[in-house]
Formats: sequence, C-alpha cells, structure tokens
Amino acid sequence: MESFLFGEIGNLIDSYSLDLTNIMTCASKASTVDDHLLNQQQLKLPDAIQESSNLQVQKPNRDQWCSVCGGEVMYIIIHRFGTDDFNQSTKGLLSYVKEVFGFDNAKFNQIFQTAKERPHPKRLVKVEVLQARDLEAKDVNGFSDPFCMLGIVKNTDIDFRRDTPAQRGGSLRNKTKKEKKPKRSGSGSGSKLASGKAVELYDGKILMTSIQYETLNPVWNETFQFEVDNVQNDILHIDMWDHDDDVTVLDAASKVMKIKSVTGISRYFKQVLQSATTASDESVDDFLGCIDVPLSEISATGTEGWYDLQARSSRSNVQGQCQLRIQFSTAKESGFHLYDPRELYAAVNQKFAEYEADLFYSQNKDKFWDCDLSVQTLSILSQIAMHYDLTVCQQSIHAVNCICKIHNYKHIEYKVLANELKQISGQSLDKYPEDVEEFVSCLEEFVNRSMVIFRHVRDVFRYKDEKSLVRLNDLLKCLELIYNIPEFQRKHLHKTLLEDIQDAFKDGTEKWYINQRGLFTPKTESIQSEFKAFIELANNLFIDLYAARNYYNNLFTRLGEDYFTTVFLTIDYLVARDVQKMMEALDDSSLECSDKVDKLTFQFYFTLKEIAKYRLQLEAHNQSIKLKLDLLYKWFTPFIKLWFDFAHESSINRIKKAVEIEEVEVIDSYVKYSTSAVDTSCCFQQICDFWKALDWPDADDAFVLLSNIVSDICTVGSCYVDLIYDRLHRVHFYDDEGQFDITDQLCITLNNLDHVRRSLQSLPEQLKFDKVVSGLSHHGTVRAENCRDQLLNIIQSGDENFEVKISALIDNIGKKMGVDINQFIQQFSKVPENVEIYQALNPLLQYLDSNLIKLNECLFGGVFDKIVVKILNVVMENFWNLVNTKCTKPAQYYERLWDCLQILLEFFVADGDGVKMNVILNDGFYQMSSSYLTKAKLDTGILIGKYFTDKLEYQAKTNDYFGSLTFKVFYSSTAQSLFVNEKSTKIVKKTLDPYFGETFTFNISDKLCATSGAVVLFTVMDHNILRKNDYAGECVVSINKVPGLSWDENVPGMGADLPEIELKLTHPDISGEIFAILNNRTSDKEAMAFVKKRTNMYEAAQDSLP
Repeated sequence: MESFLFGEIGNLIDSYSLDLTNIMTCASKASTVDDHLLNQQQLKLPDAIQESSNLQVQKPNRDQWCSVCGGEVMYIIIHRFGTDDFNQSTKGLLSYVKEVFGFDNAKFNQIFQTAKERPHPKRLVKVEVLQARDLEAKDVNGFSDPFCMLGIVKNTDIDFRRDTPAQRGGSLRNKTKKEKKPKRSGSGSGSKLASGKAVELYDGKILMTSIQYETLNPVWNETFQFEVDNVQNDILHIDMWDHDDDVTVLDAASKVMKIKSVTGISRYFKQVLQSATTASDESVDDFLGCIDVPLSEISATGTEGWYDLQARSSRSNVQGQCQLRIQFSTAKESGFHLYDPRELYAAVNQKFAEYEADLFYSQNKDKFWDCDLSVQTLSILSQIAMHYDLTVCQQSIHAVNCICKIHNYKHIEYKVLANELKQISGQSLDKYPEDVEEFVSCLEEFVNRSMVIFRHVRDVFRYKDEKSLVRLNDLLKCLELIYNIPEFQRKHLHKTLLEDIQDAFKDGTEKWYINQRGLFTPKTESIQSEFKAFIELANNLFIDLYAARNYYNNLFTRLGEDYFTTVFLTIDYLVARDVQKMMEALDDSSLECSDKVDKLTFQFYFTLKEIAKYRLQLEAHNQSIKLKLDLLYKWFTPFIKLWFDFAHESSINRIKKAVEIEEVEVIDSYVKYSTSAVDTSCCFQQICDFWKALDWPDADDAFVLLSNIVSDICTVGSCYVDLIYDRLHRVHFYDDEGQFDITDQLCITLNNLDHVRRSLQSLPEQLKFDKVVSGLSHHGTVRAENCRDQLLNIIQSGDENFEVKISALIDNIGKKMGVDINQFIQQFSKVPENVEIYQALNPLLQYLDSNLIKLNECLFGGVFDKIVVKILNVVMENFWNLVNTKCTKPAQYYERLWDCLQILLEFFVADGDGVKMNVILNDGFYQMSSSYLTKAKLDTGILIGKYFTDKLEYQAKTNDYFGSLTFKVFYSSTAQSLFVNEKSTKIVKKTLDPYFGETFTFNISDKLCATSGAVVLFTVMDHNILRKNDYAGECVVSINKVPGLSWDENVPGMGADLPEIELKLTHPDISGEIFAILNNRTSDKEAMAFVKKRTNMYEAAQDSLP
C-alpha cells in the first residue's frame, strides 16, 4: 500500500510540474465566498501550533484560509487508505481540490509539496464486536460460554489455521460434550476472563472479549483498536471459543508466551490453538470458529455486517455468525493532525458544498440544488472523517450545518437534509458538546429561514407545481426531525413546530392580503369603484382558499396543522375589517336605487357570502366557529329594502312591456306558453333566487322581509292576470257575437295563466317557508305556525285572483261552446226512433272530439282537465233541458235518452283516460238526468210500485202526525189469501180512538205479494151525514214480507199469534218525479186512473185541513 501511494504521488508531482493549463478549473466561474461565510469557516488550530503559526487565525484572508484548509485536505488525500466507495483516483481528487480552492499551478505545487513532506499518519482500525447468533452448543446444558480473540495478521500467514491437526483426541467436533464444573475464583488468567473484562495478550497485539455465559446468541458491544502497518496485506483475524473454567485458552496463551521461539501474531494464534487442544479427557475450551476480514476490503467509510464463522480445517464443523463494525482512523499524536478535526471537516464540507451549489446555480437558473455532493467531495469527506475518526452522527451534524448555511441565501431541495437529520434523530448529542452549540444555532437559522418561506409559501411553493409541493413536503419532514431534537427544543424554549407554523401562516396571509389589496386600488373615489375593486380582489381570495384547501392542507395536516382553517379565519378577519370600514363610511347619499348600483352592490354582497361559505369546508368540529363575516348582513341592511322596491317596480314594467309586445302564437309544439308568462315566472324566480342567496340569518327580520317579498310577487302576478284579462276584452273574447273556435291563441292564454299560477303556488318551497318558520321557533310553536299561515294567506289571496280569472275564461269558453252543443242535442231529439242511436248522436260526438283533441294538444294537463269538466257540465246541462221537456212520450222514448246518456258518459270517461267517474257523478245536471231517466223509462205498474215504495219511506221518517192505525195482516199460502183486520169498517161514533175488530180477506197470489211496491193502502175517513165524509189520513203497509207468506199452517191458528202493527197516518203527495211522469202519460189508462184517484185523495185531504 505504501509503495502504491508513493508511486501515485510521484506521478502526481511529475504531472503537476508540467503545464497544468488543461486542468479544468471553475474557481473563476464560481462566485466568491461572502465575508460572513468566510468567518464561519475559520479553522481553530491547536494551541501549540497557534503560537508558532504565522497565520492570523482570527481574521484570515481568503488566500491564507485556502492554503491552510487546502493543504490539510491534500495531506489527507495523499495518505488516504481504505476502499474508496466512490471509485476516485488520488490524482483526480487532487485535481478537484485545485479546482475548488482556485489554486494556480505554483500555489498548488507549493501546498502539495508541504503536505507531502509532513510525517505519515499512524493508521488504526477500530473493531466493534457487537454480537453473535446461532452458535454451536458445546456444553451438555445445550449452551456455550463464548468469547473472542482478535488480532491483525499478515496475508502471507493466512493459511496457518488450516494445517493444524487434531491432537490425539481427533477433531474437537467429535468430542463428547463436557459437563461444566463450578467456576473458579481467585487469581489467575481464568479469573480475568470470568470477570467480564477484555484481556490483552502478546503485548496488546491480541485482544479478548469478555465471556458471555450460557448462550448461543451472545451480545458483547465491545470495541477494540489495532495499529495497521499495511492495509493492503493485513487481515483482521478473530477466533471464537467456548470457555471452560478448568483449562482455558488463556492458560494455553500463557504457556505459549514462555516459548521464546514463537514470533509473529499468526504464529502465536497457531500455538495457542495447538496448546488448547489435548488428547486426554481433561476439560478444555472448545473452538467455536474463526473469521478473517482482509482490511483491503474495508471501505474508508467503514463497514458493518454479519460474518460467517469458519472451521479451522476441512475436518472441523462450526456454525453461526458474528456481527462486526469495522472502521479506519489515524492516531491523534502531534505531528499528524495540525487542526481541530471537526473544524476542518466543517470548513471543507462548507467550501466544497458552496462551490458545487454556485456551480449548479450558474448552470441552472430555474432549478434548485439538491444538496447531493459530488463523488469527489464525498470521497474527500469520507477520508477526512476516517482520518479524524468522526462518527456518522458528527458527519451528519456538519452536513446539516453546511446545508443550513447555504439555505440562508439559496433555495434548495430538502431530501438530503432530511436524510442527514434522520442519522442524528434519536441519538444523544451529549458526547459532542463542542458541536452542539453551532449545530443548534444552524438549526435555528434554518427554522427562522423556513418560517420566512412559510410566510411566502404561495410564491415559493406554487400550488400547481407538483415538484414544488414535493419540496414543501420534504421541508416539513426536515422541520419535524429538527423539532424532535432535544437540544434544539431546549434552545427554542420548547415552542412547538405547530405554533411556529401557525404564526408564520397568519403573518404571511396578512401580508399577502395587504399586498393583494394594493394591487386592486379603486380607480375613483366612489362606492362603485370600491365595490368593483373588492370583487376583483375576491377572485384571488377564492383561488387562494381553493389552493389552501385542496393542496397545501393535505401536506400540513400530518403535522396537526389545519392550514386551510388558519388561512380562512385570517382572511375572514381581514376582509370583515375592511368591508365594515367601507360600509360604515357610506352616507345616505350613497344609497342610490338603480339597476347598475344594485347589481354591483349585491354582486359585492354575494361575493362576500361566497367567501363565508368556505366555512362548510372546515373540519366538522370547526364549522360552528363564529366568523367576522357572520355580521355581513347588518352592514347591507339599508340596501335590502331599496333593492326589493326596485325589483318590484322593475318587474311590473317588464311584465307590462312583455304583454304589450308579445305575439301570442305557437313557436314550438313543446312550448305551450308565450314569452310574457316566461318573463313573469322569471321575475318570480329571480326574486326567489335572490332571497335564497341572501340567506338572511336574523329570523325575525327574515320573516318581515319574506312577507314583503311574497306580497310583492303576488301583486306582480295579479298585474299579469289583469293585463291578460284586459287584452281578451280588447279582442272581444267576451262578446256573444260571432262564431267561436278553439284557437292556438286561446290555448296559449290559458296556459300562460296556469304557468304563472303554478309559479305562484311554488313559492312556499322556492322561498323556503319552512326554514324561516323554524327560525321563529324561539317565539313558540303557535306563533311560528301563525307566521306560516300569514305567508300562506298572502299566496292564497293571490291564487284566488288567478282562479277567478281562469274560471271566468273557462266559463266563457263553455258558454260559447254551449250554443253549438245545444244545437246538436236538439238535432238528436228530432231524429226518428228507428235511427240507430250512435248514428243519431254522432254529430255531437264529432264536434266534442275535434275540440277536445285540439285542447289536449295545446293545453297543459291541469288546464285541459278543468275545461273538459266545464264542457261536460255544458253538455249535461243541455241534455237535462232535453230530458226535462214536458211531453207525453212513452217509456220507450226515455229509455232511448237513457242510452244516449250512457254513451255520453262513456265518451267523457274515455276508458279511464278522460274525466274521472266521480267528477261526472257529482255533476248536478248529470245527477238530475240520470235520476229522471231511471224512472221515466219504467212501465206504469212498476212506476206505481215505486211511488208507494217512496210513500213507505216517507211514512217511516215523517214528523207529521194525523193519528195512527193499528191492525194485523198475514198471508195464507194454502188459501192464497191475504187477511187484514179491516177493509171497510163499521162506523164507530163519537170517538177519536175507534176500535173496529173486523177481519177482511183479499184473494191474492203469493207471487203478487212479492212484487216490489205491492202494498195495502188504509184510508181513514170521518163520517158525515149531511155532507161528504172528511179525509182523516192514510197509511200503507208493504206485503212483500208479511207473516205467513211462506207458511203452511191453518189461518185461524196462525192469526191468533200475530203481533199488531201501528202506522202513522199521512196525507197524499202528488209532487214527486214519479207522479209527474205518470201524469204526463195521458195515453196510458192505468196511469191516468192512478193519477186521478191520487189527485182526488189529495184534494180531499186538502179540503179537510183546517
């Protein structure tokens, strides 16, 4: 190794004595180090050297600093050893040092020669025996008591252990496992091992670990150090033994030490091995395996790993692994190291990092340096760390310090810094007291700089730049690691990262907002300009809140910081503050009412409402937070009534103009109303949308405002109805003259009214009545519901106006169609009876069908239903007039009319698609026609029976009292006779309660008794001698179900058990439908006889009345 290094250096000297102009140097390109950075990089020389040094260490100039630092780096490169993980040559590294420090050829040669002439450093290797696993059990208890022997041997003697034969007893692997005897105490070599302390042999060139008892997985964590003569040829050799208390390897080593002929470490190991092996059954230490590690394979940065235990010969068998950590360093004696190690490492790290950073930024204007040092720099730093025995933690501390200083004036990537901080995280820094102060100071600088960046997070980390957000995420990882370092926390007064970030965000958001306000300054001193400027500003606020919620918040949430909430609440405060000042500065003269001002005012208002709506994107537990913008409605209250007044007036004018200029015609088959209805409904909808957007928070004020809004809308609706009604008058729609036709214009007018009316009826939902009423619940349920009723009454009043006008229009349509319908019905009545009824009725049906098809095509469903019902009513009215005409037609004529009624009924029902059956059945004219024809089509006998059936019903429920009649009635089936206790009785004088006691027999068949309407009529008369008898009353009894109608017993026996029947006496009635029908049948003798008899009885009864 030595010859190799000197040969390399000789070549270097020769090359540097030649022309070095071809060696690339970027010193002139790189920016010079600032003075404050130079002061940070001052080297502290040891005291002895400081006294003899001509350098002004306190304030060195740049050349002096470069000479001192560069010379030390060259010295380390010249004497570098260990495997270079970065595959760099000595020549290449020296060239790079020349480039970084900006040395010219003469300066470089001078410094190089000085470094070369310094004494060589003493090389050391530090070995940490950490632990072993899965060892072979040498004892009968299933365990071993392992310990290790370590030393450096020459590569030429590496085969010494393989030729050692098994002595007398054969291979140790075949020996019977021995039983352990009690451990000895006292002096001697055995006691040293048992004490657990490492033991030195062969003048300290062989070291031994402590013994770990009864384990196959021992843990030592013991460190040993050896001087290295030749890194290329030396080998670290380790023997592992199982300890025995009687005869130990240490005893064998003592015997070997007495042999004068034993020279060399490798020979010593061999003799110890041979001495420890016996031929008897004597208990000795057992060999567990060995490890050989060539130092030429050890990296300058050190190595750590598990090494397999090897057998000492081909006949041996071992198992298990041992974990080692091996590192190089150099001795600290004066003459080798001129400078404080950590100061030199920090200065070199800083110098090379700044050089590479400046070089990167000179070639990449729009990128960020990733802090990943070049392989040349990493190779040099690894050699410095190795020479000065700097731990990984120390190296990371200096790397962090370096990056933090660069971060003060350059934007960087943060991944490397995060990795370095991870190396430090969780480690105790108490063993590096000289490094901690500067380290913490650099961390504070980094944190302070980071907080400045967070104040400008919108500019530094653009939310649409994915790479930028990755940088932000890496920065947050770094800060998390920093705030978890106890030393930093103590210096930082235990303030949390969350607190610092929140402060930075609040301050940064406020400054950003102020800057944005400055960008949108009103162009003139007017309220309009103020509003316009703020609306433009709001667009940027929306973008910022969107970015905060959807981008930045995702990154900061894992820290516990709700970035969006912090930003939103800050903006809420700032916006509310400015808007309140703006609105309070307004005077009454500023409250104009114009379309332009009102639109701008409420555009401003709703813009602020949109900002406040971001509350809904807060976390659920934060959505109840009271915002400053919650008071927004109070600042705009003066504008609200002005706007509603203006909206009402504008709506009226707009509707008037729409009705005036519109052409009422069909534009499209799918559009069944005209522009005036659209404009009117749009006016309603705009007011509703405005109200919903207002979302007025004060419930009491909201009810008052809503009442006015509903009243205004109903007024606008009534205005539209009146305008349509007046237009129909102007076109003579209500005149009786001229032919009437169902036209498109008429249908569109009806649809217009219905469309606007439905818009009016939807107001409770559109204006959110339920929400307003529920907001009044603090006044009590009764009062809240009363308020709802007030609102509904306003709508109902407006709806009634529509209903009246629409009904009047439909009634007029029915009236005009009634003329034609009456003509068709009259034509039908004159058609001969031999003409088939459908043919006779067809003209009317065709007329109705054509008009209803036209109406169905042009009208909305609701309007069509109403007008069909009206047409039905008109048809039924004219049909009733025909039915009710007094004539002497027979029952067959009325049966034909009945069939006609059924056809009309079937027409309007239309298989369930037309008028609902219950609507038809409730029509008054239909009811009268149906009732009359049901009777008029019957035969006279049946009709007379129905007359008496009605008489029975009247007799049962009348309150008139003319006395009563008691009798018995029964029927004998065998005799086919009806027995009644009187027919024409004897006269009973001078009494009001006569008793007759007479029985009369009527020969009548049982079939006739069962006929509907079959009765026995009792007439009671007052006998007079000088004048005709007076009428006292009458009663009837149905014989449909008289006792005995189905019996076979003899009449006397059966009659004795019958109960008496008492009926009220009534007077005759000739006013009903049935009597009128019978009275019209002048050509029917039966009918005329019945009518005459009942008329005589009626007259007699009338004459007997007082």
